[in-house]
Amino acid sequence: MSQKLKFVFFGSLFLVLFNCTCKRSHAQSSDKGGGLEPQKIFGEVNLLSNYVEKGLTQSDEKFSVQATLGYRWVYFKAGMQGSSVTFPGNQENVNLKAFASYQFIWTQNADMTFRYDYSKYFASAQRDGNIFGFDINLFTYHMLIEKMDNWQGTKTNANYFGFRKDRPIPWNLIWDFSVGYTMLSVDGYNNYFDVKTGISYKYKEIGYSLNATYTSAASQLNGAGDLFGYVGLHARF
Repeated sequence: MSQKLKFVFFGSLFLVLFNCTCKRSHAQSSDKGGGLEPQKIFGEVNLLSNYVEKGLTQSDEKFSVQATLGYRWVYFKAGMQGSSVTFPGNQENVNLKAFASYQFIWTQNADMTFRYDYSKYFASAQRDGNIFGFDINLFTYHMLIEKMDNWQGTKTNANYFGFRKDRPIPWNLIWDFSVGYTMLSVDGYNNYFDVKTGISYKYKEIGYSLNATYTSAASQLNGAGDLFGYVGLHARF
């Protein structure tokens, strides 16, 4: 059995087992009237001075627009996300992601979300790939695990392990911090850390953010993982 088939098989088995163990918690949450999201179409638009993902710029330090449209049904979400991208020497200028996620509720303070993304680039297919991920939330501390089968267009696998936490601070601001470690299988590159911190402010459905990111492998990524500061404007419905 190939590595990909093993991952899908054991991942599916894992989800089935967790679904069985979480049914009681789901029912308890429903009875208490908490945690359940209604059926709803949702969307989001982000205007960014630089589109950075896991410490790496996806827009060559240029302005980027992102738009997301999806449907939420209780614990399940599915939709599409489009982003303008720029890579030096490449033809890609648009990235579309079809995604689906499911949230498993363990207790009021613990849950896990499984998400799958199919990432498609235009006009070249060099960077197309699949992303499988878990977000384990314990008392608002998030542990992140992702598997990518085409890291940065190299046609090689990469695994990502991260931690994320946000908390309110004075003046109605939100402080966000995350750190991650990417394990690569491509020759000529070393595994690396990335760190991000930011402050955001939200007024009704409009948000503003100021962020900074950096990676431990800036020298091997031709500047894609340098120290970046960028701002964002966010709107949700």
